[in-house]
Amino acid sequence: MSTAAVIPSGVTRIVNVQVAAVNDGAEETQPMVLLSGNALPSGDTYQMGAGMGASNTGNSNYVSQDVDFPVISGNSITISATSLDAATFSLGVILTLA
Repeated sequence: MSTAAVIPSGVTRIVNVQVAAVNDGAEETQPMVLLSGNALPSGDTYQMGAGMGASNTGNSNYVSQDVDFPVISGNSITISATSLDAATFSLGVILTLA
């Protein structure tokens, strides 16, 4: 799963990445988020969500990470998600820009 966005005018940095994930509980999941695109002059970067173990009920986790990633306003960033395990999961990502 992935989505793309254009960095707004006047923005120079990503200062926080929030990752929220949920799985059905039957599978172990280690979510990974890839930030890529020409808006990132330092290159692509990965952010890790919180891992979830298998259980009889659903699992959910949330991670908030302060970061300092330079970005180029007017250029594109792509947010992609995967899991280190073969699992079905849902993921939400919020980037705080400054």
